Amino acid sequence: MQQYYTAIEIENGRYIGIVHNSGNNSVVYRTKPYLSQIQAIMDITEHLKTKKPNTTSQSNTISNTVQYQPAPQAGRRCCGR
Repeated sequence: MQQYYTAIEIENGRYIGIVHNSGNNSVVYRTKPYLSQIQAIMDITEHLKTKKPNTTSQSNTISNTVQYQPAPQAGRRCCGR
């Protein structure tokens, strides 16, 4: 699964969000200039949501079969005999 990191830059008083690939530090996505920082962050978040996860990884599944057996019953005695 690829790892990404983000950065926010300010150019001419506008915020630009940038997504980098952590493996080779290349720019994967760059937002348009926004007036507020939250708009750039929301754009980055939406872009990362559209990325498909790597489907080559396999999850290990462990199956466990449990058999229950009743506990042995104690012999009954009456009146302390």
